[in-house]
Amino acid sequence: MTSKKAVQIVEMLLEIKTRHKQNLEKPENDWGIDVVGRLVQREITSLSNEISWLGALKKEIAPPCKHPKKMQDMCEGQKYCMNCNLDL
Repeated sequence: MTSKKAVQIVEMLLEIKTRHKQNLEKPENDWGIDVVGRLVQREITSLSNEISWLGALKKEIAPPCKHPKKMQDMCEGQKYCMNCNLDL
């Protein structure tokens, strides 16, 4: 798997988890303070942790690189950055 695909997968997971968390936090969902409300709060906390872990993973896979020209190379017809190893 290339770095580009790994970043796309992480971004997709981030989007899904963020959307799920936002849906749980919507004000029209009155979960109350009973068992269901506590379960929803635990799920929101869990999703928040997963979102932060995925964000950290994305930064590790694709560091903030500006892909300078002198660090670009071609391999089998695919241009990539030698600095961060990301397909361009």
